[in-house]
Amino acid sequence: MTSWRNIHEQLAKRLESELQKETNRQTLYQYMQQYPLFWGATLYRGTQQIVWNGFSFTDYPSTLLPDETGDDPFIDVITQNNVLSFLCRTTFAVEDSSGNIEYELLTTARIEQENALPIGQSHEFHLLTENDESLNYPADFIFFETPPDSMLSSRVLSTASKDSVGLAYIPSGIAGGPIEQWDDRAFFWRSLLGMVSYIAIVFFLYLRLGRNRSWTSLLLQLLLVAGSWTFFHFMEIPSRWLTDVMSDTPISREQLVYLAKISLFSFWGSEAICPVSRPKVPGTYR
Repeated sequence: MTSWRNIHEQLAKRLESELQKETNRQTLYQYMQQYPLFWGATLYRGTQQIVWNGFSFTDYPSTLLPDETGDDPFIDVITQNNVLSFLCRTTFAVEDSSGNIEYELLTTARIEQENALPIGQSHEFHLLTENDESLNYPADFIFFETPPDSMLSSRVLSTASKDSVGLAYIPSGIAGGPIEQWDDRAFFWRSLLGMVSYIAIVFFLYLRLGRNRSWTSLLLQLLLVAGSWTFFHFMEIPSRWLTDVMSDTPISREQLVYLAKISLFSFWGSEAICPVSRPKVPGTYR
């Protein structure tokens, strides 16, 4: 909504500038056409329509607008027939030979449009899914309806002009599925970051201890290897990785898990064997 308000103010300043130059209506209309974000845009002189593009009120919507005008745009949520939309108004004055003339720019941006007839379903619109179908998440909003009795989470919607215009919410009972799906998709990258960080720290300590050729250092190295093997074994991170990455292969999940455990055992086993050798002098192992 912030970008829509900014674009609304852009158009208002452009129209004000052109009106000061006494630009004709056809040119003003062409400027309005350059802002496809709006469902409708109408310029009024007083309560008389001067130029409009897209949706336009049949009469000046005095019942939808406050009597007071200010420097900041007035923003509200309105419903017109089957369309729910934002409404924004900006006022400005242009001086000519007869004095100051008051203008108002009204723009609307659709939130939701529903059509009961099959012939009109191609014109249906929903703000949450219009720009990106991947945002199909069980969050919804209401503006002129009664909130549901049971909600997992909710937040009051407000505009610059009103403290409350509606409610955004997540219904109870259906949010777990998408949330769990998102967690599954994010698990790989979270575990990758954790594993890389863990291995980097362990190898730094492992190599650092290897410089001190004493039995204490050897014991600490073996403890690092044993602790790492135990951690990865019980966390089942490699097993989960293999089943995610190789899910399209004909190998069964049990075989992938077995392969991961064997690889894990071989890797950490080799790390445990490498530093072990017979000491040459007392107190050292090399």
